[in-house]
Amino acid sequence: MYNAVGIDVSKGKSTVTVLQPGGTVIHKPFVVSHSSQSLHDLAEYLTSLDGDTRIVMECTGRYHEPILKFLSDAGLFVSAVNPHLIKNFGNNSLRKVKSDPQTPERSLAIPLTTGRNYAYSFWHVDCVRGIGLKAFTERYRAFCKRHHYNFQADKPEKLFHAPKELVAVFPKEKTYKLLIQQSIQQLNLISEHVEQLRRKMNELASTLPEYNTVMGIYGVGKTYGPQLIAEIGDVSRFTHREALTDFAGVDPSVDESSQRRSKSNRASKVGSARLRKTLFQIMTTLLQNAPEDDPVYRFLDKKPSQGKPYYVYMTAGANKFFRIYYGKVKECLRNLERES
Repeated sequence: MYNAVGIDVSKGKSTVTVLQPGGTVIHKPFVVSHSSQSLHDLAEYLTSLDGDTRIVMECTGRYHEPILKFLSDAGLFVSAVNPHLIKNFGNNSLRKVKSDPQTPERSLAIPLTTGRNYAYSFWHVDCVRGIGLKAFTERYRAFCKRHHYNFQADKPEKLFHAPKELVAVFPKEKTYKLLIQQSIQQLNLISEHVEQLRRKMNELASTLPEYNTVMGIYGVGKTYGPQLIAEIGDVSRFTHREALTDFAGVDPSVDESSQRRSKSNRASKVGSARLRKTLFQIMTTLLQNAPEDDPVYRFLDKKPSQGKPYYVYMTAGANKFFRIYYGKVKECLRNLERES
């Protein structure tokens, strides 16, 4: 008799089920977080099962690495399989491959980072777990002073206790330290290059007549402002506000015939995908900062209470933002024409 354990891996947690030949369910699907204690309890339960136990899981990004290492170290047989092979096996109905972005911070077991500089200094969980709270607090204080960060008295204790629940997927060795710190240095160089490009984009956009008007709209900063201006171009080429929303693809698509007319349609998404992304980022900024005097935020804020789905009210908010953008920029250009 043997036990087949299937693990559906996701970010920070996994769903586990146990079967025996003939489809006998030993344990219905249950969720296990990727913390040390939860994985320890899972390993004890699987070890206690009668017969030979075989575990199969998907290689989902790098999310599977902590649970794979923990169960392997516990002496259990674990097979990590490409999700595409699992999906096609027997033409079953398992879900498609996840499209979640990889999160190397979790798989490398770096605790609650306060940025890449923190990860550079405390590159392994044992950099924190191997010392006491007092010693870590002094190191963290020196780290904040060195990088000109504001030291928060309650932060060291949180950062100190967080690694205790993480699973290190590699040993604390010089080779891994070198690889991690070199990767962080490369990320820092890329970030510096991106910031230089953003500054140049902002300098170029500041020469345009509508720059100050666009920057005065709430949620539009030195990053999103130049992106909006670059993607939209000259507003005067749009004869009316609806033409601008059509250009961005946030207008409702047409789904009707002579006998049927739909009351709720999806956004057409026929315009610029980069412009829609910038709009969604601005909507997110509005929701996070919650400016009560901003009309777009007030519009967004009441939609969830009306039962509107997330993408519906975000798209509607983008549409309203575009109407305000068009009106303000158009008025700005008309005033400049009168003055000239």
